Amino acid sequence: MRRELLTRQGDARSAELGQYLFVQALIREVSYNTLSRKDRKTRHLAAARFFEQLDSDELASALAGHYLAAHANAAEGPEQDALAAQARVALKAAAERASRLGAYDQAVQFLQQALSVTMESRDRAELLERASEFAGIASKHSLAVQLARDAIDAHKESGDRLGEARATSALGWVMLNARYDTDALELLKAAVTQFADLDDPLILADMKVNLARAWNQFERVEGESRALALSDEALLVAEHGNHPKLLVKGLLNKGVALGGQGRLREAIALIGAGGDLAREHGLTEQLLASLTVRGYYLGEVDNEEAYRCFLEGLDLARRVGHRALTREFVNNVGYTSFLTGDWERGLAELDATLEEDLETTGRIWLMSNQLIIRASRGDPIDEPLAQLDHLATQVPEPHVLTAPHDTHGNYAQAQGRFADAQRHWLAVAAAWPSQAPASYYQAARPALWSGDLAAVEQNSADLDATGVHGPVVEARRSNLRAAIAALEGRSRDAVALYGDAFAAWGNLKVAWEQALTGVDMATVLDPTEPAVAAAIKTSREILSRLGAKPYLERLEAAAARAGGASRVGTGRKAEALAVETA
Repeated sequence: MRRELLTRQGDARSAELGQYLFVQALIREVSYNTLSRKDRKTRHLAAARFFEQLDSDELASALAGHYLAAHANAAEGPEQDALAAQARVALKAAAERASRLGAYDQAVQFLQQALSVTMESRDRAELLERASEFAGIASKHSLAVQLARDAIDAHKESGDRLGEARATSALGWVMLNARYDTDALELLKAAVTQFADLDDPLILADMKVNLARAWNQFERVEGESRALALSDEALLVAEHGNHPKLLVKGLLNKGVALGGQGRLREAIALIGAGGDLAREHGLTEQLLASLTVRGYYLGEVDNEEAYRCFLEGLDLARRVGHRALTREFVNNVGYTSFLTGDWERGLAELDATLEEDLETTGRIWLMSNQLIIRASRGDPIDEPLAQLDHLATQVPEPHVLTAPHDTHGNYAQAQGRFADAQRHWLAVAAAWPSQAPASYYQAARPALWSGDLAAVEQNSADLDATGVHGPVVEARRSNLRAAIAALEGRSRDAVALYGDAFAAWGNLKVAWEQALTGVDMATVLDPTEPAVAAAIKTSREILSRLGAKPYLERLEAAAARAGGASRVGTGRKAEALAVETA
C-alpha cells in the first residue's frame, strides 16, 4: 500500500468494498505471469477456501472466479474434475445471486462459464434451461431461443424425455416472448401431441397453457376457442395440484382468450385474479405479465387505470431488472401517454429506451409509438419511418407488422392524406382482431374529414360487429353516429351525439380523442353553434399544450369557415368537406 502497488476499495456501493486491488492492471498481469500454473492453482484454491469460510453471499462471484481459475490451472485428472464440480456449484450460486440483484446479463455469463466446465448432458441441460430463462428476461431473445434449443438437445443426449418435454415447452415460451409467434404455435402444437403419453400432468399442463398463449396471439375464432379449452385443462391441473405459477398462467391466458372474443369485463376480472394470486405467492414475473395484459384490456374501458397499470409495471420491472418487460412497459406507457396527453413523459421514456441495444422486434414497437407522437406534432419523420419499414421486413409476424401501419396511418392523417390513413388502419384491423375496435374508429376519422359517408357508415358497422363494449368503445360509437348524422345533414342529432362523445372522452381522461372530436365538430358542424364553439375552445387548449401543430392548424381553419356554415353533405360523399392543409 505504501509503495502504491495495491489500493483498497472504499466505495460503499461496490460489492468489493474493503478488498485490495492492484493500482494498475499491468502490475497485476506481470505479477500473475511470474507464477507457475501449479502456484496459481494453489493460490486460487486458497482464496476460494478463504471466501467459503466467510460464508458471505456477496462473495459468490469472487468465489466462483477463483474455483474456475483453479480448474483452468490444474492438470488433467481427478483433481481437475473435482475442481470443475466445485466451480460449477459456485458459478450456479453466483448466477442465482446475480438474478436476485436483477443482473441477468451477468447471470447468463456465469452459467455459460459453468457450461465450460460441465460435460454431463443432464447437467448441461439444467444449466442451459436456466440460462435461457435469464437471457429472455435480459431481453436477449435470440440467445434465449438458442439456449433453449441446446437444452432440448442435451436432454435428448441423456435420454431424459421428461426433461426434453419441459425444455420444449420453455422454448415455445421464449419464442413467444421473441415474437416468433407462428413458429411457436407450430412447435407447441406438435409437442402437445408428441408428449401426450407422458405421465407428468404438470409438464403437460404447462405445455398446454403455453400453447394457449400461442393460439391467443392469432385471435381468430379457432384460436380463441382452442386457447379457452387448453387454459381450462391447465387450470384443472393447477387447482387440484396446488401449483400457483401454473394457476396464474392459466388465468391470464384464459382472460386473454376472453378478451379476444370481446368479453372485456370477464377478461379484466380473470387477469386481475391472476395478478392478485401472483402477488400472494411472490411470483414477480407473472405479476408483471398480469399488469401488462390487464392494462391492455383496460385500454378499452379506462385508459387512466390502464396507464396506472403500466406505470406500476414499469417501476416494478425496473426494480427487479426485468429488461424485457421494462421495454414492453415503456412501449405501453408511450402509447397510452399519447392518448392521455402526457406526451413529454411518453417521449422521454421512448427516446431513452431507443438508445439501448435492442433486438429488431422491440425496436419496431418503440419506434412506432415514438414516431406517432412526433408525426402528430408535425415533425418530419420520413427518414426514421423508412427505417421502421425496413426493420419490419425482417419480422414477418402479422402482429408486429401492424406497428408500421399504425404509424403510417397517424402520419398520413396529420398530413391530410386521408385515403392512405384509412388504408393503413384497416390493415391493422384485418391483421389483429383485438385492435379492430380502435382501428375501425381511427379509419372513420379521415373518411369523415374527406366527406365519405359510405366509408364512415361501413367503419361504424364494422365496429359494432366486433361485439366489444365498454366506456371507451361506447364513446367511439357515439362519435361515429354523430359523424353519420352530420354527413346526412341531421345537425341537431349530430350536436347531441358529439356532445356525449366529447364529454365521455373528458371523463375518461383521453385528451387526444377529446381534442380530435372537437376537430370533427368544427369540420362538419356550424362552429358558431354554442356547443361546437365550446368544444373548439377546449380542443384548441389541448392541441396547443401538446404542440400538435398540424391538428391545431386544421382546427383553426375549420373554425374560421366563412359565415360559419355547416359543411355537411346529403349524398353518399359530401363535396369538398375536408379542410385542406397547405
